[in-house]
Amino acid sequence: MNYNLFILGYGSSKFLDAWIDPIKLPNTTIRIIDNGQQQYAERLQPYVYHVTSRNLGCAGGWNLICQIAFEQLGLTKVIISNEDNLYSEEYLAALTQLCTPTNIAGTYDRAFEFSLFCIHRDTYKKVGMFDENVIMAAGEDNDYKYRCQLHGVTVSSLNISAEYNASETGGDSIPDIRDANIEYVLKKWNNYTELNAYGNSMYTNNPELHISERLRTQYNCEQFPSIIEFNSL
Repeated sequence: MNYNLFILGYGSSKFLDAWIDPIKLPNTTIRIIDNGQQQYAERLQPYVYHVTSRNLGCAGGWNLICQIAFEQLGLTKVIISNEDNLYSEEYLAALTQLCTPTNIAGTYDRAFEFSLFCIHRDTYKKVGMFDENVIMAAGEDNDYKYRCQLHGVTVSSLNISAEYNASETGGDSIPDIRDANIEYVLKKWNNYTELNAYGNSMYTNNPELHISERLRTQYNCEQFPSIIEFNSL
């Protein structure tokens, strides 16, 4: 079986170069989406599939990968990895096997499933895009997990230690961005507390995603940045 791995890069190209050996991933097709206009080692340059015109953030990068995988390449499943992860092809095989239209297969414990995960085309179609109103990072995974729950989609984990996710770039540690993202997600779901008379969430479907004023100002755009980027390919 062939495993389709997309690596979303931003600021850890040197970390990736220090450990990854494509020879040890013989059944894996590696594609790097460079979200930070980095300089990759010569041996990794053939794997750079696309360099974005600007940083799309985490949700935007994931969306771009899903659009490329499902719309351009016609794939059924795609494995998405941050650039600062450590893993073997055994992990990729397990993720591919566990991923179904009703289960997103994640890797790490401590709620880091989306650092390295496999998503099915039907899941992405059903649950929808990752919310790019979560700028850069912090909260986009919680938002998507909740939306999965509303659609009967589970998010599983191989329960590999999150220590294998180095988290070097610190994209979610910028306080003003992180705090604004968390505030946005909590407000979107009314702190996850708005229930109907039966004690169930009133949100039975995804609210339609609209570009927030914050995102519009940040990117000077009228469409989600990933869509603009995909249409430019």
